[in-house]
Amino acid sequence: MLGPAPAGDGVPRERLTAPYFCGDVPEMGRIAFDIEQPEGARIELATRTASDAGGTPGAWSRWSPPYAESPAMIASPREAWIQCRAVFHDAGPRRAVVRRLALGWPESIERVDMDALVPEPGEPLEVTVRFGEAMDACAPVMGELVLPGRDAKALTQGVWTSDMRSWRFEPVAVDCGEGVGEIVVGGARTPAGYPALHHGEVLVVGSGPLVDRLRELADWTMANPHNAIFVEGYNKRTLLGLYEITGEEGYIEDVRAWAQWLLEYQKPEGYWPTGYGDVYFADTGSALGLLINFYKFATADERKAIDTALERYAALLLVHGDSRGRPFVHEDGSLGVGYKAEKDGTITGDLNKPYTIATALTGAEIFGAMYYMTGNERYQEVAVRACDWLLDTMAPSGQIPYIIEDWNPGGKDKSWVWERWPYDTSAYAGEGFVAAWTYIDEPVFRKRLGERVKPHIEWLLRTQNDDGSWAKRGSGDQLRSHGVVNLLLWYHTEIERDPRIVTAIRQWYLLVLETPGYLRIPGEGIATSLAGRALVEIVKPGVDCYRWEE
Repeated sequence: MLGPAPAGDGVPRERLTAPYFCGDVPEMGRIAFDIEQPEGARIELATRTASDAGGTPGAWSRWSPPYAESPAMIASPREAWIQCRAVFHDAGPRRAVVRRLALGWPESIERVDMDALVPEPGEPLEVTVRFGEAMDACAPVMGELVLPGRDAKALTQGVWTSDMRSWRFEPVAVDCGEGVGEIVVGGARTPAGYPALHHGEVLVVGSGPLVDRLRELADWTMANPHNAIFVEGYNKRTLLGLYEITGEEGYIEDVRAWAQWLLEYQKPEGYWPTGYGDVYFADTGSALGLLINFYKFATADERKAIDTALERYAALLLVHGDSRGRPFVHEDGSLGVGYKAEKDGTITGDLNKPYTIATALTGAEIFGAMYYMTGNERYQEVAVRACDWLLDTMAPSGQIPYIIEDWNPGGKDKSWVWERWPYDTSAYAGEGFVAAWTYIDEPVFRKRLGERVKPHIEWLLRTQNDDGSWAKRGSGDQLRSHGVVNLLLWYHTEIERDPRIVTAIRQWYLLVLETPGYLRIPGEGIATSLAGRALVEIVKPGVDCYRWEE
């Protein structure tokens, strides 16, 4: 995979792919690519080919003219070897990026699966190449594994599955230290003799590169505190996860200070201002998730203060309710939005119709955690019914709608609930599911939740973008989409192991490692906060939500 070229002084920069052996093919196939080109910046892609000279390329052809469209037929002569060149033209600090590059017949390879989300040094790695059609049994898949600090390893031994749509390489030892390498696969052909895509992607060995990126995000969030409590709540949950991973005291000291501030920020009535205006119990749930996680490390006095704050919040939602005395926890399992309020938190009106995100983050997550902390069965009931309400709204496709009855831009037209922030909805609903499952250790509930959420997992896998992200590029939905990684990881580790999930999460974290500027991680508060929470969970699954007393 080609990333950005080194930053230059306006002089075009080149990067070349490694020469790749095609063999005796009837034609060279196609080139397909996905390029991000900020204003003024551009990339020119060209190819060249060479005959085989005893296992190495012979004389190379001229470079082809730059390719203007994707996909396009490869313009270079038919030969045994091929290479691609990218010429980067920067525009000041704006740099273009090649997100995806495929040579051959892109429709052949669907994906490359690995049995490990983050391969560890010294462990065997199993690689499976999956195709979109049956391939020729006489044309094995070839591969090359470039490990950090080591020479490339050829991958040659493997076996086709009976349907000829998957090739599984024999496990290979990852005998290297932590770092970033690469894996390239190709060589297969269709029964008609057309070559399969030459697929290359980055290989991260060990959690070190992920922890390095997490430190960068942590430094940025501590230097750029956010005014919204839900964003800072996620930021501090990331710091707390980093403390558990690294043991570095600076992280938990920062968390402790903010937890104290959050406790003091609560209003006597039991609610928290959001930091920007109207009071949303969705935002509150995100922030209180930090208090739940911090409880493990809290002193006796801090625990008492957290208990008091949570009970006051629960009393507001269940007993005191809105200005007319109506509980915010509804009979159908949903929760209301919150309050209309001034920026300083002064209440000016009620918002008490069903809201998907409040139901997930306070209904399922916080009440589920409070049941674990207190044993109060009323809290368990609220969390279970919140999960059921969320899943009852799910469409046959697996998508969960964004329902907020107090804010309906479509009037009687309800189609907007499916169009507005589908991945935001998934991220937050998933956070609620994970918390409720974790804190309510009841086999029947857990089994039912795992079964009912499966169509939603399938929807997430089916709709992931080719570059590893979710949602429309640059949208507010994408800023909030990164929490779907936590949901997928929980499903894979606790409900049903699925190699597609491993591949989906790997594609996401490679995007965060390779081209973080595209996602504004760091740089945009909401995106950075949720991406950090996802990364700590990848490094140490369960670190953001677990039963600390066991």
